[in-house]
Amino acid sequence: MRTKTDDVKSAGRVWIPLSPLTCRAQADKLSAVRTLLSLVLLALVLPVVVQAENFMYTTNNASLLVFIYTTNNGAITITRYAGKASAIIIPRMINGLPVTSIGDRVFWSSLMAIGRRLELTNITIPNTVTNIGNEAFFGCERLTSVTIPNSVISIGDLAFAGCGLTSVTIPDSVTKLGNEAFACPHLTSITIGNGVTSIGSNAFCECENLTNVIIGTSVTNIGYGAFCVCSRLRSVTIPDSVTSIGDCAFAISGLSKVTIGRGVTNIGNKAFYGSCLTSVTIPNNVISIGSEAFLSCHNLTNVTIGTGVTTIGNEAFYYCDRLKGVYFLGNAPSVGEKVFYDVNKPAIYYSPETTGWESFFRGRPSVPRNP
Repeated sequence: MRTKTDDVKSAGRVWIPLSPLTCRAQADKLSAVRTLLSLVLLALVLPVVVQAENFMYTTNNASLLVFIYTTNNGAITITRYAGKASAIIIPRMINGLPVTSIGDRVFWSSLMAIGRRLELTNITIPNTVTNIGNEAFFGCERLTSVTIPNSVISIGDLAFAGCGLTSVTIPDSVTKLGNEAFACPHLTSITIGNGVTSIGSNAFCECENLTNVIIGTSVTNIGYGAFCVCSRLRSVTIPDSVTSIGDCAFAISGLSKVTIGRGVTNIGNKAFYGSCLTSVTIPNNVISIGSEAFLSCHNLTNVTIGTGVTTIGNEAFYYCDRLKGVYFLGNAPSVGEKVFYDVNKPAIYYSPETTGWESFFRGRPSVPRNP
């Protein structure tokens, strides 16, 4: 809360009360001076490379915005923010040069350095920005929405992790989506644009309120733990562009329905571990089902395995205690230890024209399947 100040009429040393508007202006000037002094002190203790950075001052609704930046090849990178405003507009241009990058930890570590925590509530990113750096907005818990312009190509690791975001649309311009980029507990909806080719590890991990996911048609890899512990996520469609579902990709999620695209060749270890799936169809292009891929899917009752599967890893369907039938469309695959739960002994169905079933799954009911 700003305190009221008085001005001094120097000629007669007369104290003259100021209006609230004048007091506010004086307080803002005093705040600007204090911020500048903090930045000067910060510059004295930081390495020489940081001392070469430049300051840019502007205002938004009478609030002081202080950006620290570097220039490289005719483009500006914002490296820190040192103002007090919680609603921030990042400038499109500085000194006639475009702002193309929001650097690492801009809205986190810069304020930690001078002992204050930023309560960022609103951010406007200009359409000149192509890169959002690692941890750029990390931990901005009061930031509930953001519009990512279609100029952005890369979103770094942990860029928005820990934010209060509830909905995010990643534009088609983005090709790189970093690890843990949107690990936001309040996120309910995510649309991944058609430019993204790989979803980083833990990109949406522990988004416990996530209910809606649209995966773009250029994604080829879903990374380790990308949607793990998304307990309210009920269904997802994996597009045909995806070739690999990473380890733990949907582990401990609320998934009850999944459509696996025809391009997938590998399902990673623990990919759907502990999920709520009731049935699953493995398409014909899949070659390998990893160890514990569907371990402890207690609601799983039926599985159809396509013609291309040649390897099923250890405990792939172990502790699926409601599993009644497994339908193989191809030849008997090579299997690891304890693939199925010993207690319920699900029936194994196979096509009469396929081979390798004579010694397959000792002690289990294996019967020819009607075409």
